[in-house]
Amino acid sequence: MRLDFGQEGNFWSNVIILSLTAGLFEETARYLVLRFLAQDVRGWQNAVMFGAGHGGIEAILIVGIGSGVTNLYLLMNADMLLAQTRAFSPGQVDALASQLDALRSVGPDVIAASLIERVFAIMLHIGLSVMVMRAVEGGGLKWVLAAVAIHALANFAAVTAQRFGGILLAEVIVGIAGLAMLAFTLRQRTATPRLRGIPEAGRPV
Repeated sequence: MRLDFGQEGNFWSNVIILSLTAGLFEETARYLVLRFLAQDVRGWQNAVMFGAGHGGIEAILIVGIGSGVTNLYLLMNADMLLAQTRAFSPGQVDALASQLDALRSVGPDVIAASLIERVFAIMLHIGLSVMVMRAVEGGGLKWVLAAVAIHALANFAAVTAQRFGGILLAEVIVGIAGLAMLAFTLRQRTATPRLRGIPEAGRPV
């Protein structure tokens, strides 16, 4: 049975559920990989590299290559797509033409904003990886829970901001989250001997 809370209720329930599950699954997976599959990856520097790799792959595969190839295909085959749509779904021609016109009008400012947003997203991933590393190196699961909460909150805030304030506000939210996590990451460099990769007294690395 599908629950229907109305348009507004469905929006909020979907955003909450998707934000929580994204944070839970991604940070749990990050913890399991670092704890059991990447046991040679330890210390602050390795945590930073791990987070940068995670965020960078996401940026390239999901946002960079994925969107770029799709957009290029649409632009190169615009006439063919319009002809096929006119033949099989005449009522959708105007909508498709509007979308193609919007795609052609994308300027360098929009592309630059998207790239900047990805940089902030990578900062967020780096900070989350440092948090999870704290848990892996004996700081307790509270660090994983904190990473889950921050990840979920960042997603929730960005989606909500985009709906009510537009894409620019959403990118500002991501930027604030990224800069906050950058500050956290830099502070963690000297927070504990373990995260600097320096053995604690009487305990091997």
